[in-house]
Amino acid sequence: MTRRARQTDTSRPVPAADPSPLAQPAAQSVHALARAGQHAHAVEAATRALAQTPAQTLAKAPRDVAQQLQLLELRIDSLLALMELGQAMADVQVMLALAAHTKRAADRARALIALSLVHIRQEDLAKAARAAEEGLDAARRSRQPLLVATSLLRSAMALKAPQPDRAAADAQAAAMRFESLGTPALQGQALRVLAAVRLAQADTPEHRAIAERAP
Repeated sequence: MTRRARQTDTSRPVPAADPSPLAQPAAQSVHALARAGQHAHAVEAATRALAQTPAQTLAKAPRDVAQQLQLLELRIDSLLALMELGQAMADVQVMLALAAHTKRAADRARALIALSLVHIRQEDLAKAARAAEEGLDAARRSRQPLLVATSLLRSAMALKAPQPDRAAADAQAAAMRFESLGTPALQGQALRVLAAVRLAQADTPEHRAIAERAP
């Protein structure tokens, strides 16, 4: 292959260029607004930040792709809080398209994790579970522990009713991973899912204590 051919070969995965969590100021601002419950303002802030990176530049700037994915994740969370399910799904489709462009397992995992959550809010648990399973496979290929743990959490959320034992196992595994990663908020989410599953099976002091362990 010639040097020119290597430069124009789009079949190769785009190199890794993920920013650290919420490293970009725009993402920090959006996250702060969402934490304060100002989800409409968070959506507006994310939209402005996303517009600053023209789509045609993404192929040449993998770091911009990573930042776009991060902002889309945040906007999806706020759209779901506002019950704007259609808009949230539209953002998921953009994430999936970006992941298809980069061909990176981590990007695909992030998109599928978001897809699973939207399907959960749509109460389409079969599709949510399938997206979580595909996301877990991509997360494991990415070798990023946080993505693995989050995929397990989405799986547990989707399987609470149809497969409670599998859901409990996934929630427990997610909680343990989040604890080792030092992410107490996500650990708490996983423990609350585990508690809900176990309490639905039997309302016992042992099962109630699971929720009390949540940070």
